[in-house]
Order: sequence, then structure tokens, then C-alpha cells
Amino acid sequence: MKFKCEVTMDNAAFDPDPLLELSRLLTNAAMRFEQLQGSDPLGLKLREGKFIDLNGNKVGSYTIEGED
Repeated sequence: MKFKCEVTMDNAAFDPDPLLELSRLLTNAAMRFEQLQGSDPLGLKLREGKFIDLNGNKVGSYTIEGED
């Protein structure tokens, strides 16, 4: 299996500290994985998702590919 993600960090939500916003995005994704654990083990809800910045803009996405 592979976890792939891409985040564009060139908007206002990443100023002045881009790593802070990136950390928030990845933490939110990890929390979602934990919340859905067991209820949808790598089903449709976890196979792909998007990253929404602090200002409500889509700044990236992730996919989980391969067999369970």
C-alpha cells in the first residue's frame, strides 16, 4: 500500500509559518483516520481525501493505494 499526499503551501494560511499550517492539516487527517478506524477500514471514506486550510481553501489531497 502507498499513502500519497500533496499540499500547495503558497497561500495566506501558510504565512508566516508554513510548517504550523502543514502540521495542522496532517494532524486533522490523522484524527480522521483514528475516528473512522474500524468503521471503514480503508473503505471509500479513507481511500482519498482533501486538505482544507485554515481559511477554508482546498490546498491538497491524499490517496491510499493498493491492497488492504
